[in-house]
Amino acid sequence: MPRNRIAAATISAAALTALMCSAPIAAHADGADTVKPVIADTAFGTVKGIVTFTVTQAEDAPKRAYVEIQQLGADAKWKKLKGQEFKGTNEFALTVDTAALAEGVATQVKVSSWDLNDNHTSKTFPVVIDRTKPVANLVTPATGGPFNTSTIELTVDATDNLGLDRVTANVYQAGKLVKSTSSSAGGATAATHSKSVTLPDGEYSIRFNASDLAGSVSTTGQFAFEIDTVAPTVTPKDETPAKGVFGSAPSFKLSDAGVGEVDYVEINGVKKDLTNNKWSDLNTGGYTPAQGVNTIVAVDTAGNRSEPVTFTFDSVAPKAEVKPGVEAVDGVYTKAPSFKLSDAGIGKVDYLVVNGVKKDLTDNKWSDLNAGAYTPVQGKNTIVVVDTAGNASEVTFEFDDVEPVVTAESETWESKESGRWAVTLTFSEPVSGASLGQGWYGDDTVYTKVFYRAKTVDVAFTDLAGNPGSYPLVVDAVAPAAE
Repeated sequence: MPRNRIAAATISAAALTALMCSAPIAAHADGADTVKPVIADTAFGTVKGIVTFTVTQAEDAPKRAYVEIQQLGADAKWKKLKGQEFKGTNEFALTVDTAALAEGVATQVKVSSWDLNDNHTSKTFPVVIDRTKPVANLVTPATGGPFNTSTIELTVDATDNLGLDRVTANVYQAGKLVKSTSSSAGGATAATHSKSVTLPDGEYSIRFNASDLAGSVSTTGQFAFEIDTVAPTVTPKDETPAKGVFGSAPSFKLSDAGVGEVDYVEINGVKKDLTNNKWSDLNTGGYTPAQGVNTIVAVDTAGNRSEPVTFTFDSVAPKAEVKPGVEAVDGVYTKAPSFKLSDAGIGKVDYLVVNGVKKDLTDNKWSDLNAGAYTPVQGKNTIVVVDTAGNASEVTFEFDDVEPVVTAESETWESKESGRWAVTLTFSEPVSGASLGQGWYGDDTVYTKVFYRAKTVDVAFTDLAGNPGSYPLVVDAVAPAAE
């Protein structure tokens, strides 16, 4: 029977017969029996609670036997705590409630037996009272995970002052036993139980304890852990750009379908912590991508890594520069300028918008907008160059190729200096006063000159852009008639 319930010593009938046959029979001169009864050896070990101590002897029907449980007193003498007499049997079973006995004190079972001829023998058997529970501690897993491996090492350390029987670590899921593991401690006072178990993804708990040789069981510990071998995913929120290059940082939805949660994200190898959640985001403005190819990896709380998601980023706008050969006069062109188009970023020059009209180009790092390939408008012109990432830059220029003309002429007679005519010309646009020559004064579109005699002259002039014009001026020097 288990040691933690009943301590017993038994002997087979064959063994009893052997013992009886081997025992020498001695006799007095008158033929009397002088052989002492033979009590079988046994061991009781550690016990607790109500225990039956059973001892046998190799002699049928002894006259009487007496069995008692004893403990050593402070005076170093054995004191009987309970005893029982037996007659007509060679098996002696003493039942004792050991709760009444002191723990840690020397204890023994003493058997005394007398046969029919009053031959007497006695024998003692040591007993250990053990009501102290063993102690069990979980060593691994040391954390609750989640773990990104399906194989978990269970390790439990246990100790007991008098000797361990078994150490146990069982795995439960939702209260149901899914893995049972234990190992024998063989009576050692310290033992370690180790076992590798393979489990599917999920949430689990370990219940662990140890039992000693007396049948005492330690407090059962419980520890929760998770297994998660499912990697998180990174899904772009934005549509992929037509040309394959982003001009602004794209946004991503991060999710984890496993037991764990999204923990952090790596952007080009640099860790960015997130609040642990099943769902998370990496939004535009929340990070700064590098020029060129970028790599995004999400990592969950179990350490599972998503498949890398890559995208190409280009925030460098292309530019348009005026080619040599055509010069502006005071910032105004009279001939259409040509432009060299270039993109120093990852992308390429894609198209132009000239005064609101789109003009497609062959995607290249370098391109051109040459005079003759477009028609500028009078006044302000706007050219927007756009690359494959959607980055744009804008240049403006003034254009004027229209000749100025005189739109009005007026003459005023002045009596000073023996009389003169003040001729005033009004132009269609501002002209250069210097281009009119000596004597003309005014600004913008109105200039005046005084004439003292009749004169016919072609007045030459240029507008501010340098476009030339002329006007045939006829001056009559005759004074107007008096009224």
